[in-house]
Amino acid sequence: MIAGASSPPFAATMRVLWSVSLPPGGLRTRGLSLDAVAGEVTFAVGPLVAALLAVVVDPLASLLFSAGCAAVGAALFVTSPLSRRQRGSRTTGHARAAVPSPLRTRGFTPVVVAMLAPGMVLGCMEIAAPALAAAASNTVLAGMLLALFAGASAVGGLLYGSVRLRSTMERQLVVLTLALLLVTVATGLVGGTIAALIGFAVSGLCLAPVFIVGYLTANLRSDPRVRTEANAWIDTAVTLGAALGAAVVGALTDTADPGHALALGIVAPAVILAMCTPFLLRMRRADHAVRSGHTEQGERPEPH
Repeated sequence: MIAGASSPPFAATMRVLWSVSLPPGGLRTRGLSLDAVAGEVTFAVGPLVAALLAVVVDPLASLLFSAGCAAVGAALFVTSPLSRRQRGSRTTGHARAAVPSPLRTRGFTPVVVAMLAPGMVLGCMEIAAPALAAAASNTVLAGMLLALFAGASAVGGLLYGSVRLRSTMERQLVVLTLALLLVTVATGLVGGTIAALIGFAVSGLCLAPVFIVGYLTANLRSDPRVRTEANAWIDTAVTLGAALGAAVVGALTDTADPGHALALGIVAPAVILAMCTPFLLRMRRADHAVRSGHTEQGERPEPH
């Protein structure tokens, strides 16, 4: 608990650096895609290396190696030229009032709430994998499922970064999250080892793109001066969702088989997405109407 509470906000600050160093559009999308891919590779490789060290050497060596990697990564990040060029700002009085909190920015809160859904799917998968392996009496299956999930997510992030979609970010967030939920439900309902392997791989393809779109949408919906807070809210939503999803599926596996527990665990994120979808799509239509009105009056539309 102490380690979790003292974890530095690298995820939020790193995505701010991507936004500062890369212009909006394809380059920024590819930068965030690489960020997501790096996270998924770490998620897939890190536990395997830690487990190997614990078996070959001892658990303390595994812990020290993990702490050393975190220390080296932190040092490289904070001493990089781009990171050192960033400076905070101190505002008082009217200047502070002129910078709205992201949560008070129009259209931002629905994005944060919607990001609970993919976070819950992530937590469900992390608990369902060992439960499915135990039910199949195959201890290796859990590692295979999680490796497939993370590896496919990395591939999905690379694929998303290489294409340029014409639909709005809010629409992409809804469609990708819906696809993630449907694949996960189908995986649980079909059951069996083969279905689990295919389902974890296909759902992984959707995971990183959902996260990328969530961060891009949050950046569009917040003032650049509070972008760190905006990204931190997205991180918080994903992490909270993962904790809730893990708790729900963990409780369900005590009374149901792992496949049905996984399917039932998707009910809550589906409800969250259904609640957020009208707000996300309505907000985008309102923005389009405003921009169209400005264009008719001879003003340039706001870039997105």
